[in-house]
Amino acid sequence: AELEAEAARGEADAADEELLMLEARGALESELERLRVERAAQDAEVASVRRHLEECRSGLEEAQRDMAALLCDDALLAEVEAQVLAIRRSLERRDRMLTAGEAEAKAREADCDEREAWLIPEYRNCSEVLTSAEERERELRAREEEGERQRSQLLQRQRDLGGAEIRLSGFEGALQQRRVLAEGGPGR
Repeated sequence: AELEAEAARGEADAADEELLMLEARGALESELERLRVERAAQDAEVASVRRHLEECRSGLEEAQRDMAALLCDDALLAEVEAQVLAIRRSLERRDRMLTAGEAEAKAREADCDEREAWLIPEYRNCSEVLTSAEERERELRAREEEGERQRSQLLQRQRDLGGAEIRLSGFEGALQQRRVLAEGGPGR
């Protein structure tokens, strides 16, 4: 009876531990999935920022090419300035537009650089958190496997003890019959 109680307690403890491990595993798997989704969103954001940065750089290069062209135009303007006042006014307007475009492109590039500077550490942090969560999941799985192994051993021990109890009960019955026979038999 004491062995049965101890086996029942051990079995209950193993079941409780297994339940706790399953709950912890479920929580970790949910957290891992959330982190994966968050990481995917951040990967998409980083890719978007990089595309935007490339667009900004391309726009800046175009503005710089336009600026270089404007400098050439200025040289030509000096030659024809006396004759063509209308061309001068047109080029001045173009110069103002290019300057504004260049300033806007630089502002966009600065914005892209700032966003990239913020997103990359965040991305690294999420990667570290994901790595940590995956390590924790591996630990919990190892614990779960150990709990399952212990439960199997406990069940085997319980089966072994059940067989021993049946044999012991048979011996007790035989001993009781001998006592009855030794005391004078059942007819007394």
